[in-house]
Amino acid sequence: MKKLFLILMFLSLAASSYSQGFNSVHSADGNYVMAVGDDGLVFRSANGGANWESYSLSAFDFKSIFIVGTTFHIATESGIVFNGSIASPNTLTPSFLGDGVELNDVFFLNSNDGFVCGDGGSVYKTNDGGATWSLANGGITPVNLNAISFVDANNGVVVGNNGAIYTTNNGGSSWTSQTSGTSYDLLAVKYICCCISAV
Repeated sequence: MKKLFLILMFLSLAASSYSQGFNSVHSADGNYVMAVGDDGLVFRSANGGANWESYSLSAFDFKSIFIVGTTFHIATESGIVFNGSIASPNTLTPSFLGDGVELNDVFFLNSNDGFVCGDGGSVYKTNDGGATWSLANGGITPVNLNAISFVDANNGVVVGNNGAIYTTNNGGSSWTSQTSGTSYDLLAVKYICCCISAV
């Protein structure tokens, strides 16, 4: 209930900012809440949404944010993953993936292990908290991927345009195409226990 309240409060607080292009909101503990959007826009609350601070940190569109512990990770349109501390969100450390592909989602299992996905069938994996990334998209066709989620270190799912769904059972070393039954673009996914929910 608290998370729903936070999201509704954030939506009402930032309704005028949506025209600027908010793309993602995340909270790991219900206390620190962060949202990102176009033109490097970042909002942060340190008290569960009662008060907000805003920052404009880049010319890049920030597509997705994920908080784990006291660290946040931001996927960008320019193929850069920014890492930072929730205590000082105006300081970003970039990790360059090298090919400039648009990244659409970021997901972390813990403080070390994370994934990003993006256009052209791109999936990258990190085992050092986002300092370095390696390609992990074996078996994925060049479809634009919009969201990624893992239930544990081995089992994950990524979804994309035209109903694309791929699953892995080996930590992203290889992916298997699944039938979604739709040709609509899938924009979000959550892997919970043994179930996958995609929209």
